[in-house]
Amino acid sequence: MNQNYHKLAVTLLEKVGGKDNVINVYHCVTRLRFQLKDSSIPNTEEIEKIQGVLGLSRQGDNIKSLSGRLFLSFIKRW
Repeated sequence: MNQNYHKLAVTLLEKVGGKDNVINVYHCVTRLRFQLKDSSIPNTEEIEKIQGVLGLSRQGDNIKSLSGRLFLSFIKRW
C-alpha cells in the first residue's frame, strides 16, 4: 500500500492544533501518541476521517492515533 506519509504527518499535526499545541509525540509500531497543551482543540471526527488513521482514542491530554503496521514507515518520514 503506497501512502503519502508526509501529507499524513502534516494533516495529523494540523488537526491536533498545530505544533504550538503539542507538548510531546511518542510512537510505537501501531500508534502515534500526542501529549497536548489543550486537548479540547482536536476534533476526533475529523481526525478519524483522515486516510491512514484507523482509529483514535483520548486519555486526558493525550490522543492516540492508530495507524496500523504501516506506521513504522510513517515515523521514519516524520
